[in-house]
Amino acid sequence: MTRIVYERSALRLSMEGHALYGDYGADIVCAAESMLIMCLEKRLLDYGEDILLTVKKAPGSISISARPGPGAETLCRESFDTIYAGLNLLAQYEPEHVSAVQYD
Repeated sequence: MTRIVYERSALRLSMEGHALYGDYGADIVCAAESMLIMCLEKRLLDYGEDILLTVKKAPGSISISARPGPGAETLCRESFDTIYAGLNLLAQYEPEHVSAVQYD
């Protein structure tokens, strides 16, 4: 099971584990999770120097946190909120494979 934790006030999103929905390399749930988290990383990188971005990756886990500069907090938070909404929706459709929790 993939465990997703979104710490909204800290602007941190972490994902750990494997969905185990399908065979390795052909798991569509894992692919959806991965694509969403990659979109978050790309979106935050696109902000450039306005956001101090920390990304920690290891096999089966990723953690993304951000410190927005002046004027970038709203866009940064909207990016995290949007990606978490997608991950949470995935957890609702596949509760045996994905869990998602948000802390404010």
